Amino acid sequence: MNEQYINGFYGKNVSCKVYYKQGFFDYEVSKLDNIKEQKLYFKNCDDYIRSFIENIKDNVIKKLKNLSLVHIYLAIFDESNILHRFIITISNMIQDILKYKEKICFKKSVFVYIEYENNIVFTGNISFKGL
Repeated sequence: MNEQYINGFYGKNVSCKVYYKQGFFDYEVSKLDNIKEQKLYFKNCDDYIRSFIENIKDNVIKKLKNLSLVHIYLAIFDESNILHRFIITISNMIQDILKYKEKICFKKSVFVYIEYENNIVFTGNISFKGL
């Protein structure tokens, strides 16, 4: 969700801790905790992508001890993918809690998830709506 400006744009970086359990067909979110929202200014699309990558490096990857066990997945929207539905569920919950008027367009997003030792340690998406 970006506000367009002549020489750049503002975007939001939203993060939280998610408590969930894996159900038979989907992940079931039981709690969102420590929701943080940060409004950032970006000069261009490259700056926006770089910020997303740096955030993942600083807050996820640097905390993992054995980098050979880290697997990073990028994908476009697939409504039959269980992790994409999980990301959408979390995103919608956060948008409702923070009372966003404009919803994320998942068809214009890249889904990112990081697996470490066969466990998902990060899920998220970067939206390109309005860029």
